[in-house]
Amino acid sequence: MSLSLLNFACGSRIHPDWINIDFSPIDKRVKKVNLLGTLPFTDKSFDVAYSSHFLEHLTPQKALQILKEIKRILKPNGIVRIVVPDLENLASTYLSTLSRLVDSTRQNFDGGGANKTFGQEFTGLEFEYDWLLIEMLDQMVRMQSGGEMGECFRKIATSQDITKADFIKERVGEDLLTPHIVDSSVATLKSKITLDKIANKILNLYLRVLYFLAPRSIRDEVFIRTSIGERHKWMYDRFSLDRLLRQAGFSDIQTMHYNHSQILNFNTYLLDINADGSVYKGISSLYMEARNI
Repeated sequence: MSLSLLNFACGSRIHPDWINIDFSPIDKRVKKVNLLGTLPFTDKSFDVAYSSHFLEHLTPQKALQILKEIKRILKPNGIVRIVVPDLENLASTYLSTLSRLVDSTRQNFDGGGANKTFGQEFTGLEFEYDWLLIEMLDQMVRMQSGGEMGECFRKIATSQDITKADFIKERVGEDLLTPHIVDSSVATLKSKITLDKIANKILNLYLRVLYFLAPRSIRDEVFIRTSIGERHKWMYDRFSLDRLLRQAGFSDIQTMHYNHSQILNFNTYLLDINADGSVYKGISSLYMEARNI
């Protein structure tokens, strides 16, 4: 017996066995749905609901609203699987890196590293420290599209720095040294003119006019020029996400590994796992599952 599977806020990570929905589909296999409203599905119509790196883009209040909708459309004993950036992993890794960096710097200046070149010796650790700050804060505070993270990605892709690229790939799963192949069907879909695209273009032009009418000295402090859904509005750890799921009415809440799930044959769908068995979103994600009991 086949399961009814929902992948909400799917982005480009989709599978034909799932019903894939998103605000702004970039693939013809994705259904356009306003995820902040009532979902267009009947009560108890799905066995499984899954979402990766979506809830952090919402306030906790909106996230709770969506999880309640997911509970409504799940069958009894149905499973929801949620993936978000892991605040606990970020915070603990940041504190550990900060401690090592301070200790290394102190040893160097106190004479313990008298024969070492400061700038060369600690560049790797300093980069890790800087990246962790970017990973933790940039998508919450950036005012320009891409932010500091985008600039960091660009520099590493240009320099082909393998050490830094490997560190980022381990952290968040982003492969900066492999050219991305664009699916022709997706490219064709993106090139089509739709009423939504026309409306968005008009809105963008209007906002651009307002931007240039503002005094130059305050433009970048007043106007947020990121794309919709680019910024983060909250962060979760295993306690806060567990609490949010309980508030939505879910039970039997468990923290999972990227390659472990209660969902039948989940790894075969290649949503949280790559074809080679590696983790899709890196080591800094939190995976939780709950049941509609």
